[in-house]
Amino acid sequence: ALVRIQPKGGPAANWNATSRPEIGDFVLAAKPNGSRQLGIIGARSRRIASAGGAIGVQLGRRPGDGSIGARVIRVYDDSPGDRAGLQSGDLITDLNGSALQDEDALVAAVREMEAGDTALINVVRGDDKLTFPLELGYRAIFDENDSNQMMSGETSDRRTGFELVLQHDVPLTANEMGGPLINMRGEVVGINIARADRVTTYALPAHLARQSAARMIREALRATPLQ
Repeated sequence: ALVRIQPKGGPAANWNATSRPEIGDFVLAAKPNGSRQLGIIGARSRRIASAGGAIGVQLGRRPGDGSIGARVIRVYDDSPGDRAGLQSGDLITDLNGSALQDEDALVAAVREMEAGDTALINVVRGDDKLTFPLELGYRAIFDENDSNQMMSGETSDRRTGFELVLQHDVPLTANEMGGPLINMRGEVVGINIARADRVTTYALPAHLARQSAARMIREALRATPLQ
């Protein structure tokens, strides 16, 4: 998102888009209440590959179930599958027009899509054949089964699919993302974008943040009619 504000005093951000923090460098992150937290860079800058989308169901087989398709044995509350109307016992036979042989085929197909994509699935429920459009969610739906995430407290729904990140251990919460990451010279080296787990926060490096902002400004100017 790009928001235009009219600041009233205060220093401007001093961006550092030329050098990147190294492992062990100290960094500061500002919190909404004005306080600052100290941490260190814990890993080399790297890409975080996408984990794909999620329907929010648990798949499995009942004894003697020889049906072709992916059998749903649980639907997570308030998941995309739940909101679309999927139920335990449903047999998902097709996704976006492609037939599914088994549960593994559904998992592989959904991982090829992204959160926010719309999937069209065909379902057999008893004697009925149903079609459900649903918007895929993030795989954070399944955090309740991950012991590390359970100990982490609230983390960001999106924790993957980033071109490049700076990893640090400043203990920000999921709703404290969007603020600057600052080095010991007072330079902004990144923008915090995701709380990954109890010891990991990701920041978008300064050069990418500035490129993204410049692109959004250009697009906004093109979309604004001349007065």
